[in-house]
Amino acid sequence: MITCKFLNERVTAPPTGKVIIQKQVSPTHAQDFNFQGTGPNNWNQPFQLDDDLGASGGNNQLPKSRAFDVPPGNYTFKETPTNGWTLTKIECSPAANASVNLNGHSAQINVVAGQTTTCYFTNKQNNAEIRIIKDAMPNDLKDFGFTGGGPNFSQAFILDDDAGVPGASNQRQNNQAFIVPAGQQYVFTEALASPWVLTGITCTPANAAIVDQPGRKVTITPVANQTVTCTFRNKPPPPLPCLGNYPMNAMVNFFAPGWQTVNICRGGTVTFNKAPGISFTVTPSTPPSSFTPIPMGVGAATGTTGPFPNTGTTPITYKYWSAAAAGQGSIIVW
Repeated sequence: MITCKFLNERVTAPPTGKVIIQKQVSPTHAQDFNFQGTGPNNWNQPFQLDDDLGASGGNNQLPKSRAFDVPPGNYTFKETPTNGWTLTKIECSPAANASVNLNGHSAQINVVAGQTTTCYFTNKQNNAEIRIIKDAMPNDLKDFGFTGGGPNFSQAFILDDDAGVPGASNQRQNNQAFIVPAGQQYVFTEALASPWVLTGITCTPANAAIVDQPGRKVTITPVANQTVTCTFRNKPPPPLPCLGNYPMNAMVNFFAPGWQTVNICRGGTVTFNKAPGISFTVTPSTPPSSFTPIPMGVGAATGTTGPFPNTGTTPITYKYWSAAAAGQGSIIVW
């Protein structure tokens, strides 16, 4: 007979200690943070944490903390620097088990068998200020629409620059500021504001923004604690050129007797002056609905007829019949 005996001996697992690494941000945010843990016997553990409970864009896929059961010894846990964030504090409990190096983004932990050491890594988001300014030249009641966009940032707003203008309501401002996370790109665009023309965009500091004037926009990448100011300058369109004989801001004598014409630019006004005993009739080539031809007979007193303003967007041509000899009257275009 052959007898076999199986002998078993209980093997006691080596004692371990526990390390808990926890991430804290205020307010909570969807940003993920990378960590690296190293220790004796080539122990190496990369991992990720976040603190996104209730945060916009948070998905709760990553934990807020990680726990490690490891043999006694010295272990180092380091957070990888994250663009747009500052590690403001590392606190460990019990404090006697850890040595903190805030500048090095790390905590060295002496793991003691049977003990738990918890370290909290606290981060603060780096913010910056972006200020958009409207400069209308000259000041005017015109409103200008803007949009701003970036990571988790979307804004639509209206500015005007009507200080000192009659009828100004002061309900809108000529500038608006936004506090945003630093290190991200933000695009601000001015909507078309016909007939006003966008004549320039300037930003300070210039190296924080890329100006695209044809696209009516700026792309701003602010750094932490920086204020970036961008000014959008607009002007109304210039008066349309006069097509006839009389430029703006000019006074000219009547020509020889006969039909004569004068063109009034957008924003311009014509005034006809005559001497006694001279007859002529003023009428637009394309009369406005409110216009009545005005004859000035031979017996009319010295004076003027008009002014006839053009508040439209195209020139108006006025014709007049003059029985006057040259120099017996004048036309003022202004």
